[in-house]
Amino acid sequence: MNSRGNMGFGGYCVCHKCGYRENHIQGERCRNKTCPLCKTVLVREGSYHYNLIMEAENKKKGG
Repeated sequence: MNSRGNMGFGGYCVCHKCGYRENHIQGERCRNKTCPLCKTVLVREGSYHYNLIMEAENKKKGG
């Protein structure tokens, strides 16, 4: 990932609540999409926001 946040092509957009995953489409931000199952905003797997969410969830679980 470079300083502008571009992670390149490939990867997945994921829902941190229900685990839904879809292929990331180059040029489209995952954060502009919602999960079709639970309507939560999707995040790019491995992104800054994804890592923040995972850290917070681990703290809630006592990890």
